[in-house]
Amino acid sequence: MNSELQEQYHRAKAIVEKQFLEVLHRDIDVQITFLKQVRALQQDILEGGIAPDNFESSLLLIKDYKSSLVKLVESRFSEPEVVNFDVDFLLFNQEVNDLIEDLEEDITRPQEQERFYKTQGDSRFLRTRKWFKRRFYAVSKSPEKFLNVFRKLFKKPVKPLRPWVHHVRLKNLASFHFGGSLPLLLLPVIAKIDRRVSHSTRVAWQIDEEIEKACKQYVQSSEHEFEVEENILHPLDQAIHNLEEFKKEIEDFAIEAFEKLFNDYENAYLKVGTMELSNSQYSHKKIESLHERLLKQYKSDQQGWLNTFTALSDDWEIDLELYFIQYAGLTEYHQAFNQLKHRVEKVIGGQLEKVTAYLEKVKERLASASDDGNQLKTLIRKEITALREELSEKTLVETNELILKQDLPSLVNSVDYRIDRLIASVSEKRAIVKGADYDQPIKASAINYISPFELIHFESWPQLLKVIRAVKVKLTEQLSQTQNEIIGVGQIAEFNLESALSLFGGDDKENKPKNIAIQGIDRTAEKIISIEESLKSFEQEIDKQLYEGLYKFNEGLTRFTNNENIYDIRVRIAKGKALQKSKVLKEELVHRIKNLAPAVISFVRLKYEHIHLLINKTYKRYGLSSQDSISAELADFLAETRSAIEKLPFVYQRLFKLEPLADINFFEGRAEEMRTLNTAYNNWMKGRFAASVLIGEKGSGATTLLNFYLKDLGTSSTVYRISPSDTIHNLDELISCFAEAFKEEFRTEEELITFLNAKKKIVVLENIQKLYLKKVRGFDTLRKLMEIIAMTNEKVFWVCSCTKYSWNYLDKTINLSDHFSYHISLNDMSDASIISLIDKRHRVSGYNLKYEPSGNELNNKKFKRLPENEQQQFLRERYFHSLNNIAKSNVSLALVYWLRSTRQIEGNTIFIGSLNENDFSFMKGLSLDKTFALANIILHDGITEEEYSNISHASVSKVRSVLYPLYEDGVLIKEEKKYFINPLLYRHTLDLLKSKNIIH
Repeated sequence: MNSELQEQYHRAKAIVEKQFLEVLHRDIDVQITFLKQVRALQQDILEGGIAPDNFESSLLLIKDYKSSLVKLVESRFSEPEVVNFDVDFLLFNQEVNDLIEDLEEDITRPQEQERFYKTQGDSRFLRTRKWFKRRFYAVSKSPEKFLNVFRKLFKKPVKPLRPWVHHVRLKNLASFHFGGSLPLLLLPVIAKIDRRVSHSTRVAWQIDEEIEKACKQYVQSSEHEFEVEENILHPLDQAIHNLEEFKKEIEDFAIEAFEKLFNDYENAYLKVGTMELSNSQYSHKKIESLHERLLKQYKSDQQGWLNTFTALSDDWEIDLELYFIQYAGLTEYHQAFNQLKHRVEKVIGGQLEKVTAYLEKVKERLASASDDGNQLKTLIRKEITALREELSEKTLVETNELILKQDLPSLVNSVDYRIDRLIASVSEKRAIVKGADYDQPIKASAINYISPFELIHFESWPQLLKVIRAVKVKLTEQLSQTQNEIIGVGQIAEFNLESALSLFGGDDKENKPKNIAIQGIDRTAEKIISIEESLKSFEQEIDKQLYEGLYKFNEGLTRFTNNENIYDIRVRIAKGKALQKSKVLKEELVHRIKNLAPAVISFVRLKYEHIHLLINKTYKRYGLSSQDSISAELADFLAETRSAIEKLPFVYQRLFKLEPLADINFFEGRAEEMRTLNTAYNNWMKGRFAASVLIGEKGSGATTLLNFYLKDLGTSSTVYRISPSDTIHNLDELISCFAEAFKEEFRTEEELITFLNAKKKIVVLENIQKLYLKKVRGFDTLRKLMEIIAMTNEKVFWVCSCTKYSWNYLDKTINLSDHFSYHISLNDMSDASIISLIDKRHRVSGYNLKYEPSGNELNNKKFKRLPENEQQQFLRERYFHSLNNIAKSNVSLALVYWLRSTRQIEGNTIFIGSLNENDFSFMKGLSLDKTFALANIILHDGITEEEYSNISHASVSKVRSVLYPLYEDGVLIKEEKKYFINPLLYRHTLDLLKSKNIIH
């Protein structure tokens, strides 16, 4: 090695060993760490206690393993933001640049002797030039030789001949070799690492596939055996070891490449600037060109390998996601079924055993009774009375209520909901390669992208959903049948005892009253046992149907782990979408052509009649047109609302029960209101005045909103909820109400305020419209509350609620809004939200729906020509549009109208009638006394006869003469002592009062 280059050699070699190899070692270490993490997960699942006797916990282990592994793979092969050699090897480039900067720009050095003579590899032309070069050199040195002759004659020292020199542009030369050529020579080692990464990843994947086979065998076999090879992890250990050894290999490869490069650099160093090698070969332009070539080659190679890793990881992740859904679905199924089994066998079965035990005691008392006629007769009469009071009217009713509380259809619905949520979490985009070879870079054009979510929704999910819905329908039917049978149990016992009682004093000598009574009790007990066995049998049938549906669903998911199947399904999806789109376009075009001309003609001809009819219909519907009195049919319709609803299946009643929600799955909308409440709370925490009030119609969901808001609030402060059930007339009653809620003793207002200011707390006071009466000094209690809020706002976050029309009235009378910083109105809900809140509940029931056309639709030729599915869609849209016009933001009103719209139930189909059939125009003709009574009920959210007497300054008998006819006609309903507006007439009452400018 030329001594002039020794320092550059050692310095450049150190840069390669430290900065370049360090990056490569880091990449290998990342892969080794990944493989060790995969191995740890696989070791945990192998030693995690998967056994036949803990099936559910084993399923959770498998599910968690799949979930953890997919996250690990996804994080390992996430695509970098940019693929650039200068970015990836930044320190290497910096030190190479530092090395080059430390060199001289140009140097001049003597030409070596070899530059004048031919060397191996010289062309004939170059050899000829070197011959002339030697001759010219000899001629050029003749004067120096001549002078040396005289120096010898005069015995003076002979001067050596001055050599020819060559100019070396050293920085350019070093930049070309170290900055461009060296990295290009080292690129193959990066490809070797990528190939090793791909291979070792596939080793881990193959082991995962073997574990998956064992898991599938464990789940599907009746013995639940989990068997894997003893040394299943050995290939992965070997792959990790090979990567460790590979570090030494790449060091040798890199040093070998460097030695070759430096040898080329040394040769160029000796030749450049001579006729053999021009400095122009290392110009800035060529250096930049070489660097561009390096960047392009690196990006091309790495992008190809990134494509490989993307396809490889996505291929593996698709499998992991699909298997995760399978095991998560099985886990949800087993948890739901175990709850179902517990509720049927332990809870309901336990209650039925109580009924059986009660009957056994009755039997024992009858058996131990003497045969004396009068004594036995008295005992049987006593037992009949007890059966009616204790069994029929109490225990059996409690049993049915217990069955209702178990909410068994919701367990099946939870499987539906949770699997749907699992599917929703599946990736929308994954890369796949047909016939993939992961040992080499893959071109971008070879990659196809699929949506696993779309595959599942198109192919597998509809089939499982069909099974789940069928199970829900059957379950609802079975529970309805069980309920009816339980109610009939008491009748069986009573009838048999009454039959035994009828035998006294008769001529029947064969049948003894005692025997008949005991036999009747036995048959009743047998009926209970039969009901219990029927429930258990049906429970097993549900288990079988759900499991078979889930098994087929999982089989469908397993098919997606084969890329060839995915391609076939993609073709089917594309065809199906194209056919559906062309069908819709064709139908739309035909529909427009067919209906355009008739629609124009019909509009021109019937414009006046239609508008006139619509106005009259609207006035009648909302009670704005006059009618002398309410019809008997309409009065019966209004009065019988509750009894009509009670005829519906009990599951359906519970789903649409008018009470605040506790299940978040049924909650709909109100996101903006939630955000405002959170803003108010955050400002209160910052020390600002933030008293808030929720304003909405009665039944608009304020309590439900508060339920979920407080559940998600996550506060360290104590939360108190107060909801007065009766009107609070004075300060003492208000203080008593607070004392009861806080479980403290308050005698004065000052004691209450002291307690509230003791430490931070949240007080939710609902229905503040119950704190006033519309009379002189009737607002004092409400004013006192506002004073308490003002004096405690620093320590108490006040959240109140008030009905909309009471708020408007109170704001105009006592400026109530001035006392609250945040006025949160429960705004009208969209048609979509109304549809969603109804659909969420209805879907749980498992019943089918069919909308019945009104008389107008039945007489409409255009409607009758529509296919049945389009008719149903039209009726559905019309129904919900009408429902939202009536209900608006009032959730309770929407639910009441939905339940009251049910016309009949045939099998598993519920028929929904039109909302436009009833004529409420009679309300326009209500007397002023009745109209003002309705207004006061709205403003006070219900009112008693005594309270209305105080407000109107009329006697109770006078008040009763106003309220009771409204109650008899069904306009009002009565709960305990309070009168309320019939929910079916709530909207019409509001419209009437607004039209008379009584409320705003």
